[in-house]
Amino acid sequence: MRELLRELTAALDRGRDCVYCSLIETRGSTPQKAGAAMLVFGDGGQFGTLGGGCVEAEVKQRALRVLASPESRTEILTVDLDDN
Repeated sequence: MRELLRELTAALDRGRDCVYCSLIETRGSTPQKAGAAMLVFGDGGQFGTLGGGCVEAEVKQRALRVLASPESRTEILTVDLDDN
């Protein structure tokens, strides 16, 4: 987490826009637990991980849309991982 916060501080110091993404709750078996975080940058780069896979990919796509939008906003994404 300290490395992520250092990267966030460096990005802000350089004026580099990014989105902070964090898991706020998990249930059952998950690759990461609540508190896991990543930064997503406008060029598609990222720092940190939410555990990879389809959830991380969806969060990253949403973060890129936020960066491309003229309005800053907070989003909460609820994902139910079932057999489908």
